[in-house]
Order: sequence, then structure tokens, then C-alpha cells
Amino acid sequence: MIFWFSGTGNSRYAAQKLAEDTNDRMISIAGEMKLAGSDPIREEAAEGEPVGFVFPVYYGGLPLIVRKFIKQLEIVSKEQPYIYALVTCGSDSGKSVSHLRKALAERDMSLTAFYSAVMPANYVAIYDPPEKSKAEKILTKADVMIENAEKHIARRDAGNMDENPASLLAFPEGLGRRLYNIMRVTKKFSADDSCVSCGACVRACPDGAIKIGDNGKPVWVKNKCEHCMACISICPERAIQFGDKTAGRRRYMNPNID
Repeated sequence: MIFWFSGTGNSRYAAQKLAEDTNDRMISIAGEMKLAGSDPIREEAAEGEPVGFVFPVYYGGLPLIVRKFIKQLEIVSKEQPYIYALVTCGSDSGKSVSHLRKALAERDMSLTAFYSAVMPANYVAIYDPPEKSKAEKILTKADVMIENAEKHIARRDAGNMDENPASLLAFPEGLGRRLYNIMRVTKKFSADDSCVSCGACVRACPDGAIKIGDNGKPVWVKNKCEHCMACISICPERAIQFGDKTAGRRRYMNPNID
């Protein structure tokens, strides 16, 4: 089984590629969280079935929804399963491997193997995503990294096989998490007059943080969210903004997903 979380599609694509080649089932972390609420999440692993986690790196660590999911997760298995993670990142994996190991250990699980793949960086709240031609080149290289991970997973190899380890500029332990918590506010999100009330942003939000208001435009009903940028990126009219900087920036959704 592959547990996955994705905002703009990079991690979803990576999970799909792994699932297609390993014949594993995909389980949406956001979907499971919506169904479970605060209840425990129980999944049964068949004998010999690997357990994968695929998600993006946020501020050098884990998205909040991944942390919450693991806290509620119970894997039922006759034996200790082969647990691996493949993270997608704009440059490097930061502290995500240590954060994940700690989160799993708190649930009496241990990480067997760790992989990463560089994908187009697209945190439009702060910077401009790459233009199409550059993004395509990055995705081509990412395919190779995912395929390398597949080979190790098929052999059930163990260890940290991170092709993109933390750089010298990586956030120090704990700092990235604090910055992420500060940044993930919703008060700067808005929809301009080009909004056509299609509801794509509502459907895409993993937090259920958006509703359509009486005027037909999206309204952010929670103070904080994942800051996955799904709402901004999926809008067909580029109507959603974060502050006053995003109007002139490109949008990005992984082109290989539906």
C-alpha cells in the first residue's frame, strides 16, 4: 500500500508511478483524514506487502497532514512490514527523513528505506514556479529518481538512499517547522473578479478550509491550512491570490495527472 499526499500533483504522480510498476494500492492521506476525523485509522498489510509514504517536503520537513495521519495510523500486519518513504522536493529532502522516523517511532513503526525525487518547486506564495520547458526537464530527471527507488523497493533494500540530501542551506532542526506554522495562515487568500464560482478550489483543498460564499466566491473558513497551493494552482481562471504578489506569477500543476 502507498499512502500519499499531494497539493499540486508531484507526489501524486510519484505515487502513481510507483503503484503502476509495483502493483501496489494507493491510499489518499487527505481522503482518509476526511473520513476518519479524529478517529484511529486502521489499515491491514498483507504478508510481504510493502508500506510506502509519498509526500512533498514543506519547509524542510513533513506537511502537517502527514504528521497527523501517522499519529492516527495503525498498521495491522503479521510481521514487521517493509516501510519506505519517497519524498518530492524542490531542491533537497531537508530534515524530512529524521522527522518521519520520529513520527513513525511514536507509533511503534520503523522506517526501512528512504528515497527522494526533485520535482518542479511551486510554492507560489513566495516565488514563481518554473516555466514549462524547465519544468519538463526537471520531471524527466525525476522519473529516473523514481525508477531508481522502484528497483530498491522491489528488492526490499534497506537504508537511506536519498539522492537529494539536505544542503548547507537546509533549515536547522525545528526552525522549518516553526516557520511553516507561521506561514500557513489563510487570511491572505482571496479570489478576484475573474472567479467563475466553479468550486475547483473547494474540491481540491485537503483541509476542507474553503467554502463557496453567498457571493459565489470562495471563502477560507479556517485560520490555517496545509498551504499546499492546490487552490491557487488548480483555479482555471487564475483568480485565487495570496497577498499582492501572486497575480503575476505562473501556476503549476503536475501535467501527468488527471
